[in-house]
Amino acid sequence: MNTIIIGTFPPPIQGMAVINQAIFESLKSDGWEVKKLDTSPKISSTPIFSKISRMQIFFSVWIYLLNNNLSGSQVCLALSGGWGQVYDFITALLCRIKGARCILHHHSVVYLDKWRIITALLFLAAGRNTVHVALCQSMKNSLQKKYKCREVVLLSNIALSIPDNLQKKRSEVKTIGFLSNVTREKGGWDVIKLADEIYKKGWPVKCRVAGPCQDSGLRNALHNAHDRGVLEWVGPVFEGEKRNFWNSLDVFIFPTQNEAEPLVVWEALLAEIPVIAYDRGCISVQVGDAGKIIPKDVDFVGSALQQIDLWRREPEMYKSCVQNVKTRRKVTKEMAENQWEEFMENLKLT
Repeated sequence: MNTIIIGTFPPPIQGMAVINQAIFESLKSDGWEVKKLDTSPKISSTPIFSKISRMQIFFSVWIYLLNNNLSGSQVCLALSGGWGQVYDFITALLCRIKGARCILHHHSVVYLDKWRIITALLFLAAGRNTVHVALCQSMKNSLQKKYKCREVVLLSNIALSIPDNLQKKRSEVKTIGFLSNVTREKGGWDVIKLADEIYKKGWPVKCRVAGPCQDSGLRNALHNAHDRGVLEWVGPVFEGEKRNFWNSLDVFIFPTQNEAEPLVVWEALLAEIPVIAYDRGCISVQVGDAGKIIPKDVDFVGSALQQIDLWRREPEMYKSCVQNVKTRRKVTKEMAENQWEEFMENLKLT
């Protein structure tokens, strides 16, 4: 069956781009006729040029859809979380007009936390035979409750994550760390504040931060904290460097403000690292008893400090959590493999 995947693809985009690429490669290896239409934004120094570039990219996608026979085909579309859904609406409408079935892949909770008219119109344009792909049960419940979506399947991001040989023996908390794009939304300021509090208390706990930072204010703060010895900022890490980074951590901290089911949390759990994170999107489902989930309305730094201090003073409690991570890693991977099979079955439907 002819399948088209529309979304971002690496490099250098991460997150959903990794999932899109994994789906493409899996279908290709099974002998499917698959085409990918890359909507990765071009790097620009000004917001206006970024918007123009994005519009040009989607125009090329729409021209392709209009100029090709899509009857009997299916289009996998990775949805935007914000007003990019205007582009998604046009894309879904063209797919329906041309006779293709839509597979809408959700990786944002922005429009699930609060009902949005553009999202409702997008789903209406896609049609009633659309298959919605959610990352966890809470996302599925929101899609069915808020938008009356009929067919919703689960496909966790861990389904396409391959465990690497990242495990090390962890018996006490010596190093905590953060890995992501360092932004305000990802909790960059909370990470710096947490590291500063640990430094002031004189605890024998290091803080390591990895990832790029485009925010000038945050970047200056990271440089300052690094120079003072409050934390170590190693910048972007890839492949071997990334593996070494995970192996250096005893606890992963993730005070993100807006996430669905972040791959970086799965990477930490696959590396058997306990996680301290805010309760956003599917994160509480991801982590379970393999760490500490902090409610949205609670101060992250204060709560994280308490948990780190508890594990630091009670190493047996920390080792018990590490064991929980190992168990969760095995159980969730098996669950995700079943979800992948169900997802593939839905793709095979005509």
